[in-house]
Amino acid sequence: MSENTEKRAGKKSLTTGMIIVLLAGGVLAAVSCRDNREDDRKPGLSRKSTTTKAHQDSCKDAHKPERVFKDLEHIGETSPLAIAGGVAYFAADDKLYAVNLKTGKVKWKQNAEFASSWSKPFVTDELVCFGLEGNGYYLYVLDIKSGEIRWQRLVGRFVIGPLTLACEKGIIYTIVWRIYAPGQDIVGLDIRTGKEVWRLKLEKRLYYWHSPIVADGTVYLSLTDWDKDQIRLYAVDIQSRSPRWKASSINDDAAILTPAAGNGIVIFAACGDGKVVLHAFRPSDWTELWNYETTLVWKTLPTIADGKVYIFSGDGQLYALDAKTGKVAWKAESSRYMRFSPIVADGKVFHATGDDYLRVLKADTGELLWKVRIAGVRYSQIAVVEGKVFVKDDEGILAIPLH
Repeated sequence: MSENTEKRAGKKSLTTGMIIVLLAGGVLAAVSCRDNREDDRKPGLSRKSTTTKAHQDSCKDAHKPERVFKDLEHIGETSPLAIAGGVAYFAADDKLYAVNLKTGKVKWKQNAEFASSWSKPFVTDELVCFGLEGNGYYLYVLDIKSGEIRWQRLVGRFVIGPLTLACEKGIIYTIVWRIYAPGQDIVGLDIRTGKEVWRLKLEKRLYYWHSPIVADGTVYLSLTDWDKDQIRLYAVDIQSRSPRWKASSINDDAAILTPAAGNGIVIFAACGDGKVVLHAFRPSDWTELWNYETTLVWKTLPTIADGKVYIFSGDGQLYALDAKTGKVAWKAESSRYMRFSPIVADGKVFHATGDDYLRVLKADTGELLWKVRIAGVRYSQIAVVEGKVFVKDDEGILAIPLH
């Protein structure tokens, strides 16, 4: 084979199934699509690519990233994006930001002593709430139009994983340390004023590792009883303030991540020795339904949606478990170094990998639908809003059409 022939063959192999797109604004993205006629779920079969040029062109046009915010301030790594009303809210570099995605301009920014965050802001019609990490964990609540700080409060000393903002009917539920007394309590804070409107006192020997969550009028959390070497699972009815708890069989040396609730189950992820064990419970009586062990990916939480539980594993795979049985429904290539949990929307699973790919899978089968390589997307949580995927890259924020 001649040298020119080899070069042409090599060039052809590099571009098969991959479209390199240089977009206006300097965005370099590589869009790769699967032909929907090709069955990727049959292991061991060699499949000849049937991707046509027309299919590649339609894929390129369908998922072409658009620059909606150009970062001129070199903001760098941010919290997950919360998007509402065409505005993106996030925390970064000791500042809190609101960016108008239609104009690409910063609507407002506010200084904050602690603006490092792995937590997604919570947005209402009037307010935006940030959970921030510094010398402790803080809540900052700002006016959504002006960015003026309405109130702020220290709510915790130590949390494993992101500070989850549990809010229902205008009340934020969190754990706070008592002033001038040992121990901590669960409190409900009015999001408009920061005033305490609800409190459940906990026994002083009980300690927490994670943020509580709220689902269907119930606060869920786990507490470690170091005197009895056990982990208690709590379900607290908000209206009656009556706790229902049970000592679990979870290893009391484990660090428990923020739970996940959905599909009639509550999942607690217990971490230790480089492993994570998912424990799925029926919250009505705390019966353990199943458990599943895999290697740990730090600070990523399970996602429950549409009858499945999605979890990243340290073996570089994304697993989908049946929510009823805990059995593996499918697994798909991902990355060993993940920062945020997968997002499920529109029958698809979205996740960013350590090699800077945004991957989109079919939620029911795990089939790869398309992927796009974007510099810096590994540090971004994904937001899916009104038919678009929003991600933070090295130069700002991109919007990618779903269809």
